[in-house]
Amino acid sequence: MRLPGHDTLRMSLAKKVILVEGPSDELIVQKAFFATNSKMPLEAGIDVLSVNGLAGPRFLDIAKLLDLV
Repeated sequence: MRLPGHDTLRMSLAKKVILVEGPSDELIVQKAFFATNSKMPLEAGIDVLSVNGLAGPRFLDIAKLLDLV
């Protein structure tokens, strides 16, 4: 079954990706990244993707195929 949205496309076009489990985790990672680096992840070329628990392993498989791991 196909995943809704454009997350797989975003992941395939990204140079670096951080996968998180939910939207709240995405906000926490972005805030922590900003606190550490004084810029947002996208400004550093890193895309933060929120995937649910069931899609997580599928995204990891795609990341391995794209050499993002």
